[in-house]
Order: sequence, then C-alpha cells, then structure tokens
Amino acid sequence: MNRISSGAVLMNTTITGATTFIGARAQIGISGLARINEAQIGPSVVLGAGSYEHCVLLHGAKVRGFAELRQGTVLEEEAEAGHNVGLKNTVFTAAVVAGSSINFCDVLLTGGSFRNDHSEVGSGSVHFNFDPRGDKFGSLMGDATGCLLKARRIFLGGNSGVVAPVHLNFGAVVAAGSVVRKDVAENQLSSGNAPGQSGDYDLDRYFDLSRKFYNTAKLVGNLHALRAWYQKVRLPHSELADKPLYL
Repeated sequence: MNRISSGAVLMNTTITGATTFIGARAQIGISGLARINEAQIGPSVVLGAGSYEHCVLLHGAKVRGFAELRQGTVLEEEAEAGHNVGLKNTVFTAAVVAGSSINFCDVLLTGGSFRNDHSEVGSGSVHFNFDPRGDKFGSLMGDATGCLLKARRIFLGGNSGVVAPVHLNFGAVVAAGSVVRKDVAENQLSSGNAPGQSGDYDLDRYFDLSRKFYNTAKLVGNLHALRAWYQKVRLPHSELADKPLYL
C-alpha cells in the first residue's frame, strides 16, 4: 500500500519508518524542518517544524511548529497545539486546543462537544509526572466518555501546573498561574492547593497513597476503554484508506 497519499504536501520534511503513513491533503513542514518517523498522519493534518515519532494525528489536527511529539501521543480530529509543545503518552481527543510552550506527559484529556466548544490548555502549562523518588504518575482530565463529544469542556489557564496523579472532572476550570495538586470536581474552579509547609523531607515516607493508586487505576481503566473504542468501533467503521491510522 502507498504510505504517502496523493495530494499530501511535503515541504521541509524527512520521512523514515516502515509504518509511517501520511494522508491526503496533509501539509508537513510548513514552518521549518519536520522529522517524521513511524508516525501515522491523517488527511488534512498540518504540521510545522519539529519531531513527530511514534505518534498518531487524525483528520485536521494541527501543530504549529517547533514541537516534539513522542511515543504514545494521539491528537484526534481537529485537535490543535501551538509552538514549542512537548507531548509524550498523551491523548487529546477531538477538538482539544493547546497553546504554546506546553509540556505534557502521561495525560488523557477529553471534553467538549465540537470545534467551538472544546477543552483548552493555556500557554505555559506543565504536567508534572515525576516525584522526588523518581516515581512516575499520569493524570486523567475528563474520561474516556469524552470521545462521544457530549461532555462539558475543561479549561486549564495559562502558566498553570498539574501535579500528577490528579483527576480533573468535566467542567473543571484551573485558574491561570496556579498549581493543582488535588482532584477538581465537576464544574468547579480551582486556584491551586499550595502546601504551605516546609521542613524535612523523607524519601522513605509515602503520603496520600490511596488517592494516588485510585487515580492511577482510573487512568489505566480509561486508557483500556479508549483502546477498545478504537479497536471495536473506529477501526471497523473507518474508510479503507484511513485504516493505518487506527491500527
């Protein structure tokens, strides 16, 4: 099968990888050199300068430039990211919009109902997924039901931080410049949970483990649900030319 579809526009681009797929009308390298390796890029996707490796971008997704999209990253239909964005093991469902200078790793973000009613991440936002012991956690923003495009959107203000693992429920709003360390309930505003404490820190003492384990289990369960959605619904009902995007 032809892995580069007719009508794709390749500007400043290097392409490697046996599984790389580029859909019709995609525009690659619009703002500088784009490196594509083992990535599946759908129709009408627009990519600026950057590195796109072991990631999937569905119809109409857009990344403006100087990005690094790494393994496990999925941008669904019309999802968009600005400049200087780093994503790994991160899923933005349809129409999610992220600004510039964002670093997200181990995040599932859903919410919204269409292109003008979408979850949004403000510029300068960071997901902190490591703790001082080197333990790594992920965060759930919305849940897998957001794929159905019937949920309230989630908003993270600019220069905000999320300390994993947390669950931001649908309709949650995180104030710009704040750092969130606890779950945010549905339709609630959070201005952050500053610890307000200082003193000795013991790496051998663990705190709040039940919440961390529970949120991690919820994230894993939602990722399994998302995989089933693609395997049982999206892949069987996709057009033949688009099936490489869902494998």
